[in-house]
Amino acid sequence: MQHNPGRFNNSKYFYLLISGLLISFAFSQKANSQEYPVWKVIEDSPVFLTSAIEGGTKIFSLNKGDEVKVLARDGTWDILVSHPVKGKGWVRFSVFNELRTLVYTDSADLYKRADFRDGTIGKVQMNDTAVLLEESENHAMFRIRTARGAEGWTYRSAPRPATIDNLPDKTDDNRIYRYDKIVNIVYGLSDSLIMPLLGEPTSVFNSEGSKVWFYEDFLIVKDKMHYSGIYLLFKDNQVVGDSLRGKGQKAWIERLPLASWIRGFSFPHYFSARNISLEPFFDKIAELGRVFSWIVTIVKFLILILLFSIPVLIAQYAFRQLIYIRLLPNMAVKILNYLVYYSVFYIAGLVVILNIGIQSPFFFTLIAIGSLYFITKYYKISTFNKKVIDYKRCNKCRTGKGVYQSAEIIDKKHKTVTNTWNQFMGSKTSYEHVGGTPVTVKTNYYQARSNTYDVTVFTYHDHCMCLGCSHRWFVTREQTKPGKL
Repeated sequence: MQHNPGRFNNSKYFYLLISGLLISFAFSQKANSQEYPVWKVIEDSPVFLTSAIEGGTKIFSLNKGDEVKVLARDGTWDILVSHPVKGKGWVRFSVFNELRTLVYTDSADLYKRADFRDGTIGKVQMNDTAVLLEESENHAMFRIRTARGAEGWTYRSAPRPATIDNLPDKTDDNRIYRYDKIVNIVYGLSDSLIMPLLGEPTSVFNSEGSKVWFYEDFLIVKDKMHYSGIYLLFKDNQVVGDSLRGKGQKAWIERLPLASWIRGFSFPHYFSARNISLEPFFDKIAELGRVFSWIVTIVKFLILILLFSIPVLIAQYAFRQLIYIRLLPNMAVKILNYLVYYSVFYIAGLVVILNIGIQSPFFFTLIAIGSLYFITKYYKISTFNKKVIDYKRCNKCRTGKGVYQSAEIIDKKHKTVTNTWNQFMGSKTSYEHVGGTPVTVKTNYYQARSNTYDVTVFTYHDHCMCLGCSHRWFVTREQTKPGKL
């Protein structure tokens, strides 16, 4: 019955250590700073707030010959650019000569016009290169000239720009803010002060005397609704207004008790993808082959389980500290253990789900509850209360100096116990026709079995004594042994 209430078991230490190392590693993966190329635009082009391929909101235009800084790509066809005067936004890849050389990742039919009903005039093979001449109006087909001089139209699903991988992928900055908090942060600040706080905006569009910054990846919580993106209006280089994107979506997670209070803390930016960049690391490993892809999937799942085990481990630690509050009698400690355990788990779990699992709160809630179930199953509060509080915590001086001394049998009872089970007796296979189709039918046979035997139930008083104040007490327990004893 030896137990040290002030420490976790070794397995818990190991659990916490691995979790801490994985999370620390995630936070240590920082994006490297780099110089961005400056390219010329070869044709007049609209610049969009978000995706160029999907159209959407046009924020300004570039003219042929304009030079822009090329910042990133989103997939294959959308390019993020920054103009020194007009702003920042998304354009089609085809406005740059540097991206008009295509390489085919699959074979493709070559059409005379941008209409597959006219029939094919040739074929482009995998790994062939071609030059993009123009795009169809809906951007679904490209007119190309192959290295052999053939011209025609192909679907955009087969080629990709040969140098597209030289551009960095867009890094999502999935931060979450309570509306009133972000407003209090940014109003009255200049752009030079906001940049270190919020990072680079997704898009920027300038006009005379004012400009607008748009943060697409930010999730803003207002009136228990989710809004994807926020606009910040600058005048005289200070934030004077804002607007939320869209109509907002109802979110049940925001209606939970204490959810709004937790949103008020100023740490959500630490959980953004800009700071936790394990995903690119895993993607590179997964590209090494199918086996590595499976390994990455398993590791991701384990990290997820470890992450959502942390709230349970914190709760396990928290309720164990109540034994040191000497004002509390043993019965009060035993009751409060349950209240503290589930309360701390709820708060810690809610913090994790609201900041990391917000994209799929129901799924992550299930994982958190699953972690709670499995850890509680192996580290039960009832076992702790029995071994530590009943046997070791003196109810007089309320220290943990109690020791077990002896056991006294105060009662014994004889009774019979009956066990029943189904014994497998074999199986039979037959063949039938169902609707003209032969079907194999396998039938298993079982026979009910039972046995009855005698047991003796002993009732003990385990006598304990406090080494601090010499107070004595006993703990009642029962033990069942086979046979009539």
